[in-house]
Amino acid sequence: MEPNANAAEVAKSLGFTVHVTPVEDFVPDRPYDVVVLSNVLEHSLDPRGMLRRVLGMLNPRGQVWVSAPNGSSVLRSVFGRCWINWHVPFHIVHFTSRTLLELLRGAGFGATVVRQETPALWAAHSLIAAVFARRGRPTRQLRNPAMVGVLMLSIRAFLFPLLWLANLTGRGDCLVVTATRNRCAS
Repeated sequence: MEPNANAAEVAKSLGFTVHVTPVEDFVPDRPYDVVVLSNVLEHSLDPRGMLRRVLGMLNPRGQVWVSAPNGSSVLRSVFGRCWINWHVPFHIVHFTSRTLLELLRGAGFGATVVRQETPALWAAHSLIAAVFARRGRPTRQLRNPAMVGVLMLSIRAFLFPLLWLANLTGRGDCLVVTATRNRCAS
């Protein structure tokens, strides 16, 4: 599903089946084994409602795979206002491991697996925002492929151990959760 008609057309031209509709209005032909919400849930005005709707799309043993920025990440602490995942006004809700797990359980999901990742791209973008962002002006450097590429390679080469440790200690920048539908959920 892709609510942006232009993005949907590009995906369709590449051979993907794309539905241009909000998740709340989508009715699948048959239940799914897996629904993926990759950096989607933080954009929702009603994340619990979205998860309940996804629950209704799943077969009895179905899973939802969720990725979302981690509101308790070390990069958020380091970069503060310049953390790229504030992404105002598009990110409406920010989650921690605890709040995302509570939300999933409240929506009818049971067994969960949580891990964390810190994409070098997200770290590079936060660093660029910290150095170049100015109030009221676009940060064009975020779209500079050479600058972003060099920073990503540098982050991977020199900061990998620190970011790996952040992921292990629950302070990674991206929450990655797999949740299974409760057998009793309707």
